[in-house]
Amino acid sequence: MSALIWVGVFLICSAGSAAVIFINYSNMKAVLTADLFHTENDTKKTMMSRVEVVPESQLTCVYWNESRWVVDGCEVTDSNANFTVCTCSHLSTFALIMQTHSPPQDNSLLELVNLVAVSVGLVSLALAILTFICCRWNPKVNNTTRLHLSICLFLGHLLLLLVQEFLSHIRPHKLLCAVLSGALHFLYLSSFVWMYLEALQLFLLVRKLSQVKLIQRESIHWGYLLLIGYGVSSLVVSVSAGLVPEGYGNER
Repeated sequence: MSALIWVGVFLICSAGSAAVIFINYSNMKAVLTADLFHTENDTKKTMMSRVEVVPESQLTCVYWNESRWVVDGCEVTDSNANFTVCTCSHLSTFALIMQTHSPPQDNSLLELVNLVAVSVGLVSLALAILTFICCRWNPKVNNTTRLHLSICLFLGHLLLLLVQEFLSHIRPHKLLCAVLSGALHFLYLSSFVWMYLEALQLFLLVRKLSQVKLIQRESIHWGYLLLIGYGVSSLVVSVSAGLVPEGYGNER
């Protein structure tokens, strides 16, 4: 539209009589832009007309003040899927502006680099897992922590990559989103626990360098390692899901 007509309604009452005045404004295209509404947050603003309201958007009643849209004296008093009621404490031309979060910029090159880097990482982790399973050059060396650290990182990266690729198909299923979020939390948390256990075993290894033959005796039994490595992560995820169940699988 090259021009839009705004209608202001004024009621004048005196001595039992009333009058209604309709004022038409034309050629308002220059000021009918939500960009003239200044806010602290970097949001995408839309001048409301016959458009669909986004559920997570913020609606603001504003009025035209010389050179920009301002909020002073206006507020949203009621709103639902069908209509929105604005209340202003003064007579003025007002409008309704919808604020939504700005969509993330599409960066194909960054996505390609990320895909290549994650793929290379998955191949490297797969080779590490095969190495720790098939090759044992010293029976006194305990590779439990390294093996399970590689497994957790491999599964976590693979699951994250698959979720990113099929996110549009996963998002409508809230239960599936919650399960996948919990699985990612568990795998990456387990990775940190296995890193800690590996550092602890390294400390036990170098504590007595003069007694290399006691490496096996100084290391932690693999059964305790499995209990700690996966038990701590399971406990944290269970407590998190119990206390804040909506934290898994939400829109963010």
